[in-house]
Amino acid sequence: MEMRMRWGFSFTCRRGADVVDGTPHHSRHVGSIAVPLVTTCGAMLIIALIFWGGVRRGMDHVAAYGPESEQTAISIALSESIYGLRLGYLGFATVKRKLQEIWNSGAAYLNDPILIKNNADRNLLNQAITAAASLGPQEPGFLSDRTLITTVYDDMGYVDYVKLSFRLFGLRIESMYYTFFVLIGISALVFIVNFRESLSAQVVLLCALFAFYVELHTAIFIPDMPTLTGMRHSSSLALLPMWHFIFLIVLRRRLTIGSIVSALIQLAILILAIRIRGSAGWTVLFAVAVGLARALASWWEQDRESHSLVRLAHEAASWPVIVLVVGVLANSVYSRVVLHPIYFTDDVIPYHGPWHSAVLGLSYDPELYSAPAAKMLREGANTDEVGYYEALDYLRRIRFIAPNPNPGESPAGFVSPWTGTIKFRLHDSIMRAVFFDIMRHHPLRVAWIYAYEKPRSIYFTLRLIFSRTETSTWLFLMIGFGVIVGLLMMLSGVLVPKDLGAILLVGAAAVISSGLPNLWAYPSFHTVSDHFLVVLAFGQLLVGSFIAIGLGCGLQVAKRRWRARASD
Repeated sequence: MEMRMRWGFSFTCRRGADVVDGTPHHSRHVGSIAVPLVTTCGAMLIIALIFWGGVRRGMDHVAAYGPESEQTAISIALSESIYGLRLGYLGFATVKRKLQEIWNSGAAYLNDPILIKNNADRNLLNQAITAAASLGPQEPGFLSDRTLITTVYDDMGYVDYVKLSFRLFGLRIESMYYTFFVLIGISALVFIVNFRESLSAQVVLLCALFAFYVELHTAIFIPDMPTLTGMRHSSSLALLPMWHFIFLIVLRRRLTIGSIVSALIQLAILILAIRIRGSAGWTVLFAVAVGLARALASWWEQDRESHSLVRLAHEAASWPVIVLVVGVLANSVYSRVVLHPIYFTDDVIPYHGPWHSAVLGLSYDPELYSAPAAKMLREGANTDEVGYYEALDYLRRIRFIAPNPNPGESPAGFVSPWTGTIKFRLHDSIMRAVFFDIMRHHPLRVAWIYAYEKPRSIYFTLRLIFSRTETSTWLFLMIGFGVIVGLLMMLSGVLVPKDLGAILLVGAAAVISSGLPNLWAYPSFHTVSDHFLVVLAFGQLLVGSFIAIGLGCGLQVAKRRWRARASD
């Protein structure tokens, strides 16, 4: 008997059995007991492999090069949790100075290459954290006298992550690494419990988890992103919660106490990931898009007479989508309530500037920039520096702020008296104007960049990761695990997957959606981690699907031949 799931996901099963989420009824004892047990054991084994693989590579005690952002987050976390400073993500400057005094030992300047060595020195980092947490009572000063510090232009979530890590595992650098696996483990366990009867969901979970292990065997980890944690890679915590909501939507799970509790747990992890790195917000957009696509497909299958926008809206507003959207909006409101007012001035912003990144993402064509910025870009200047000079040139052209007579210094109106650096919210607002000014004057060239140059660059960045990987271990792991996934499909009672189009379609859509942040900004090793992990997971899923289909068809052919011979 063949039964088609919503979105065309169908299996041909033995003996005409009923199907529940792709699992034959007569094998439900397999689907409800054996498969979740195998999946749980497999997930635990994979997480252990990732954990120890990272430890062997020293990832449990390393920080990113150019560590000031992580140092700031740690300083604010210590100021709040140890010294009791409760002013909405502000920290003591004394705590940061003590942390840097030890952490940056031997460094002549902020990005001295010696810091790459320091960032991997477990004893040095733990000594710095301990010293910064042992200053004794601190008397709060003011932002105006710079005795208090902000994150300036970083997302706030890593402060929360560091506080949670120190609370769970103590004041040491390893705590951040351990917390990553606590959150991944909770997310995987909740996923398995909620989708214990869905083979397709469990297969995707295993592929998503094993992608982290495959990633360890590639060259994606660099000094700017040397480990699984940190501000740049921790956004990957959003991937399992994203798949949880995707399957809640696609499988149309009913609203029960268990399903809502599991969804809220995943939502908390998802929001933390987004707060750590705002680019992880693509996961929410993708889940909402899947909900809308499912609603459109269901609406289209109905009689034409029953078509209406009200009915379509009702289909699209499924409870997982509502929970997800309400959770994200609640987080936005929470941030506005708890943040210190400094974060709403021109001087600082509580996130990475999206328009700054968007303008830098046009650097494929230097002629789009002003002459000074284009010259800097051709000479190989730092792209952030190019962005700052482009903003300054725009301020000059619109007669907002006059250039500083000293070419090496920013004009006074562009520098914050409270932070000593540029006014980042003002800068990002200016970069928004720069972006649309470029769009207005060069629409075809900008369209070409988005339609061709950026997708091409994303592809070549991924290819470069593989080409710089010294061994082919990653490829053997992907193929090998894909074979295991295919065998799991077979042994779970699904003999011939007749149509895996739905799950593969959603997987392909995830690959495209995960590249959106890089399409908006620019791809590099330290910005493509989410996209890279989704690509690795999808590759395993493809191999598993082909194996399951091939073996299923082969078994069917062998069965027919055996019956034909027996009848003769």
